[in-house]
Amino acid sequence: RKTGYKGLTSQYNLPYGLGETEVKYETTQVSLGNTYFNHPSNQSNPGSMCLQNSSIGTAARYWRWLLTFNHFSGRPFVNTEHNHAFLNRYQHEGGILFGAYSAFQNFSGITAFTHAAILKAYRNDSWSIGANPVARANEFLSACLYLRKDVKASPHLISLEIGKKYLESKCRSAMGVSADDNQFALLSGMAVSFPWADRPKGTANPRKPDMVLIPSKGAALKIADWAVELDEKSNGADNKIDVCIKAMKAKGILSSTNLSDPSKGIYHSDTEEITLRAKENLLKVATPKSEAVSIEAGKSETINCLEVLTSSVPACIAACAMDNSDLKDSSRIVLIFSTEVVNTEMELSGDGVELKNLGRLPILMRTGKLQAKLQNANASQLQLYALG
Repeated sequence: RKTGYKGLTSQYNLPYGLGETEVKYETTQVSLGNTYFNHPSNQSNPGSMCLQNSSIGTAARYWRWLLTFNHFSGRPFVNTEHNHAFLNRYQHEGGILFGAYSAFQNFSGITAFTHAAILKAYRNDSWSIGANPVARANEFLSACLYLRKDVKASPHLISLEIGKKYLESKCRSAMGVSADDNQFALLSGMAVSFPWADRPKGTANPRKPDMVLIPSKGAALKIADWAVELDEKSNGADNKIDVCIKAMKAKGILSSTNLSDPSKGIYHSDTEEITLRAKENLLKVATPKSEAVSIEAGKSETINCLEVLTSSVPACIAACAMDNSDLKDSSRIVLIFSTEVVNTEMELSGDGVELKNLGRLPILMRTGKLQAKLQNANASQLQLYALG
């Protein structure tokens, strides 16, 4: 400010607790935040540990954390770093999950880390995008779902209001909001608020929320290198989300036919374009121009125009129209069949958690057999070929 700069300012893209989030609420005109799924314990070095579970199976926990510590109504939010670790076998989930839900919450920007464009081939590492076919597919799908705005933003807003007494009881330790509270971000637009606190000049007034929530008992945080995740085992949640869904349907936030049933791990967005079934590690997105599903091996799923009959391996499968037509009428479509990659001679522990040797070039992609159907007005004229 002393230099005369009058534009928007921000700081601190890695808060560790609600106390720091409240400081951001009072001081930053633009909110920033980082998050990673299963950040390896020691990057790509021997001995590094990376869990092998599904981000969809956690009901997008790492993405939900990002929202509930950084998303304020009335000002921009930019994700300044995100990625789904290469060492995790479900990396193909990254594009559909992060792209779809970030569009649904109308984030102002998302930034995948790192090296999206490379000039020389090198062995894959924890975060490389340009060297990794699965990561590149994630970015392409995110460009369609998020950047092109194929996924509609939620028309509703749930405000999670943090009271001063609650904050004072939580802010001296690494505490967050419970999983029961931030699951609403999968159903409706959501933002965190400190209604008693001042807001910085240059921010718009928050919109009037459709529903106001107060936090449950809180959840401890697991802190890793450049990433934070909720430890849901310690949350002591009040399990009120099922009751609130009934209220959301009564208020018209969710339709009477909305499929959401969190007790069964099912989350159906208010736009009805995004369906997450956590217990099946399944996430599907149905929009006019793009349809996508992340699915386990041997499973089938109908989206709308796209029907996956079976995939012999876990994969993200998507069809995206490239000619500004709806998918059902498009004459130029990109089909994604994204599986898993490893380096040549890469070595892991038997359970896949510990990295023994990162390996060398060339990068290898897991093969598989996909059977799918696509309803399209130009079906008789379409030809299928591999992109270079």
